Amino acid sequence: MGEGARKALFCSDSNGNWRLVAYLPLGTTEYTFDPFSMDTAPVASNALYETPPADLDGIVLSPFGFMYGWKDNTLCVSDILMFHTWNSDYQKTLPFKILGIVPTTQGGIVMTEGGCYALLGTDPATLDAPPITGTPACVSVDSIVDMGGYAMYAADDG
Repeated sequence: MGEGARKALFCSDSNGNWRLVAYLPLGTTEYTFDPFSMDTAPVASNALYETPPADLDGIVLSPFGFMYGWKDNTLCVSDILMFHTWNSDYQKTLPFKILGIVPTTQGGIVMTEGGCYALLGTDPATLDAPPITGTPACVSVDSIVDMGGYAMYAADDG
């Protein structure tokens, strides 16, 4: 990132709108927030703006700058670097309930009650979730461990 690179700070207001609070230099580690500035802060907009599903079972950051979230057997994905927008067209329905996701350098591993799936792709619009052949079902969300590039979890056969 070049000289002058910056990051955007957003905050949600009492109506659930995301508002742009400030642009900050990338190295900034502290910011004093003025809650009275929310009234004049611009509302973040996106042509496909949809808020994240309110009842997600879990959420993790992908290595490609977007978020993976899940509810039951539905995989939800945010837009790249816009964690306030979750296009429902990006959703994928898997055949089994999702118990957890572990990010990897290639995307992610989805543990379900019926085996594992790979999350492949660097763009939410083209994300693929093929099954990983021969993987056992995960039996407990509490058993999922991120091992830094791969996942471990409890299964019926060990």
